[in-house]
Amino acid sequence: NFGVGDGAVRRDLFDHSSNRKRRFSFVGSGDLKNRSSVSSSTDNLVSVTKTSFTDSIGPFRRVDEKDVFVHPNLRDNSFEAKRNARGSWGEKANRDFKFTSGKAFKQEKTKKKRGSYSGGSLSLDSCSFKFNE
Repeated sequence: NFGVGDGAVRRDLFDHSSNRKRRFSFVGSGDLKNRSSVSSSTDNLVSVTKTSFTDSIGPFRRVDEKDVFVHPNLRDNSFEAKRNARGSWGEKANRDFKFTSGKAFKQEKTKKKRGSYSGGSLSLDSCSFKFNE
């Protein structure tokens, strides 16, 4: 015992070597009574439950793909899916820039602007899509 009177706490009751969380309540003359002990196995069970719960739902998605209707003409937004894309000015540019991104894209774009870049004939065709509301 380290103290005298009520409220004294024995150090041997606080065993930090094990991974147990204990709740104590004061009883009468200053002795501590162990009310309940929760082992770390329940903590592990909770973490396993969290991971399995996350895996079953999947990653966070702001919009669920199943609930959104996408018109068939708008599903593929690539250059190749565009009408009259073959032989247009943008076809060569698409080939050059398709797989470049970030700093490399900026460098390639600057190189193309410096030289005489002939990508093909310019078209005045409209490739827009009309929405039926």
